Amino acid sequence: KFWALHRLEPSAANAVSIAAVIILVIGAAIGAPDYIYAPWGLALLIVSLLCDSAFLTRLLSNPVLISIGKVSYSTYMIHYLVKDWVKFTIEKPAVPSTIPFFIYVLCVAVASVMLYRFVELPGRVVGRKLADRLLSERQTT
Repeated sequence: KFWALHRLEPSAANAVSIAAVIILVIGAAIGAPDYIYAPWGLALLIVSLLCDSAFLTRLLSNPVLISIGKVSYSTYMIHYLVKDWVKFTIEKPAVPSTIPFFIYVLCVAVASVMLYRFVELPGRVVGRKLADRLLSERQTT
């Protein structure tokens, strides 16, 4: 009964979190085939994230990480376009390579937030209204 895991003792929840991280990190570090370590590590990770008292759950509940998660789809949609745009700054030999990278990260962050705020959120509102209208029409017929 997974629903009961949120009440797991903190020491047990943390042990599951640590075991998940160890299995996943060591498996990846030694280059083991993912079909050997990933199912066990991911299963423990899921169990750990179901526990309210696990340190991993508390860590991932950080408001900054939640905000990054909200704009992650916008980041996915915009990063390649920004990468192509920033590539033009790399062609200048006098510019160190770290500067274009930071320009890229900054531009992706700003563009992601703007895309989320001005495209994704309004699109959700329109989509929900359309879905509600379609469902209400379907129920009346």
